[in-house]
Amino acid sequence: MSARRFPVPDLPAVGATFVLPPETRRHVEVLRLPPGTPLVLFDGAGREADAVLLEGGAARVEALRERVDPGRRVVLVQALPKGGKADEIVRMATELGVAAIHFVETARTVPRLQGPRAAKKRARWSRIAEEAARQSERATVPTLAGPEPLEALLDAPPEGAARLVAWARQDARGWPAPDAEAWIAVGPEGGFAPAELEAFDRAGWGRVSLGAHVLRVDTAAVCAVALLRAGAELVAPEAPAS
Repeated sequence: MSARRFPVPDLPAVGATFVLPPETRRHVEVLRLPPGTPLVLFDGAGREADAVLLEGGAARVEALRERVDPGRRVVLVQALPKGGKADEIVRMATELGVAAIHFVETARTVPRLQGPRAAKKRARWSRIAEEAARQSERATVPTLAGPEPLEALLDAPPEGAARLVAWARQDARGWPAPDAEAWIAVGPEGGFAPAELEAFDRAGWGRVSLGAHVLRVDTAAVCAVALLRAGAELVAPEAPAS
C-alpha cells in the first residue's frame, strides 16, 4: 500500500521534527494511523517530503524532492456557473492537472459573489482543490482567483500562450498544440454574449469546438481541460472574423 499523502504548506528541512497542521492531524486521527506510519507530505508548490509519523501528531522529514507536473500548462477561465457546479469544476479540473482557475462574471452569469460571500467561496474552492490534489497525487495545487469581470482576463495570458474560447453547436474543428501554455475560456449557462465574443476576437482569442452537441457548463470545462492536457493536436483554431 502506498504511503498516505497530506498537504503541509511549509515543509521543513530533512531530519526536522515538526507538528503537523491541525487539519492534517485530524485526518491522521480519523484514519487511526499509528506512529511509524510512512507519509508523503506536499506543499502544493511542487515540493514533496517522505516523512514518518511520530507520537502526538508530529512527523520527521526523511527526504525532500522537487516535482514538476507533466504536460502543458493549462489555465481555465470559467464563467461562474449556477448551483454547486463550481465545486465540481474545481475538483475535476484539479485532478486533470489544470494550473490555475479564474472564475469570471459575464453578461449571463446568474450568481453574483462579492465581499465576505466571495471570500468564503474561494476558501471552499481552495479546500476542494487541495483535497483533489492529494487524491490525484499531484505535487501542486492550482491557483484559484475571482470571481472578477471577464474584461480583466482578456489580456492576461502571457505572450506565446494560446488563447482559446470553447464553442458549441458546430462540427469539431480540432485544437492547437501550444508548446508551453494554453488559456481556455468556458462560458456560463447560455454561453458568452455576442458582445463578449467580439471582445474575445479583438483580444486575439481563437474559437475551438467541443463538438456538435450542447454540453453542461461543468462537462464543457472538464472536456476542454482534458483535451488540452491530453495533448490534442489536430488543426489550428478558427481565426476570428474580421
